[in-house]
Amino acid sequence: MSEAPRHVTELAERRVKARAVRDYAAADALRQEIEQAGWQVRDSADGYELTVKPPSTSGRRCAPFRSRP
Repeated sequence: MSEAPRHVTELAERRVKARAVRDYAAADALRQEIEQAGWQVRDSADGYELTVKPPSTSGRRCAPFRSRP
């Protein structure tokens, strides 16, 4: 497993802080920056986990579906 580059880790740390103050718009924007850098961030009880984003199988990018209450 690869270690995330420093700038990706810094984005993830900023995202943790944004979520802590309930700034979810900023947290979502930081998640997108992390994904654009080729990484995925998953929240966990201990903070977060960064993993290399798998390649797209269809060749085109689709926005993730998110249901809204």
